[in-house]
Amino acid sequence: MAELTSSTREAARRLGVSDTTMHKAERSGRITREPDGQWDIAKLRVQMRETADPQRSTLSGSAAPPAG
Repeated sequence: MAELTSSTREAARRLGVSDTTMHKAERSGRITREPDGQWDIAKLRVQMRETADPQRSTLSGSAAPPAG
């Protein structure tokens, strides 16, 4: 059974990101809601990982180490 929530804040909490990050990703088309308006947490994890900028995000799993 899919893990669903209608709350953007709850989805952000479960993903370990801010709700601002969620709003920006949704506006830019990086993530999408289900047809009924809910967030599917498993799908969000995949969408966020696939569209994350490796230079800026640890979500991609391939973030570059800090320069220095």
